[in-house]
Amino acid sequence: MRKLIREVVGTFVVLAIFAFFGYLFLQVTAEAADTIQVEIPIDTIHRGSDGELFPLAEIPVEVGSECTAKATSNNNESTHPGTNIVIITNAPETDAAIFDIESASFMVGSVSFVTDGPIVAVFLQLGPDGVSSTGILLEVTCHPPTTTTTAAPPPTTTTPPAPTTTTLVPPVTTTTEPPPINGIDTGGGACAGGACDSRNGLMLAGLLAMLVSGLVIAGWKATYSDE
Repeated sequence: MRKLIREVVGTFVVLAIFAFFGYLFLQVTAEAADTIQVEIPIDTIHRGSDGELFPLAEIPVEVGSECTAKATSNNNESTHPGTNIVIITNAPETDAAIFDIESASFMVGSVSFVTDGPIVAVFLQLGPDGVSSTGILLEVTCHPPTTTTTAAPPPTTTTPPAPTTTTLVPPVTTTTEPPPINGIDTGGGACAGGACDSRNGLMLAGLLAMLVSGLVIAGWKATYSDE
């Protein structure tokens, strides 16, 4: 009994897992592509002139979507060559068409296109006989455009140059002192700072000694001449 219960529980868990992932797959598929069905009943008859357009549906889409339109035609016994399915996403230009969809009792045609407007407008276009009596199932599947995000470049920082400091050096002046006259320094030069003071003192002492000697000799001569 316990074994049977374990088998039942295990089977239930496996089924639940598959159901969960199946749901995710369907969600992703639904988000990735939207399919819109447009149907013309088989007992519908359109009459008009050659090339006349009859609106069938307007489908909102994102600009730049990649779409595919598939038409399945189940015609009555009569055929009407030249009947087309016309698709316009940016009037008045025709973006795509499924041509000659009513030239046989059963026909399938498809066309791919990229939307350049926010609306996919679907029309039935009559052929040369001006009559359409077919039943058509049209399936339009559109994939939204792929968005690419481009990262902004990093801001550029400009560092100003460091200020330069210029130091002015004063010019060097050279002064030439005149030489000392008779041992006496007139300015600076070789006798600057009292370098010649001792020499000047000796010269003055010598002059005084000579003067005193001269006076002594003169006095001695005067004394002896009187005798």
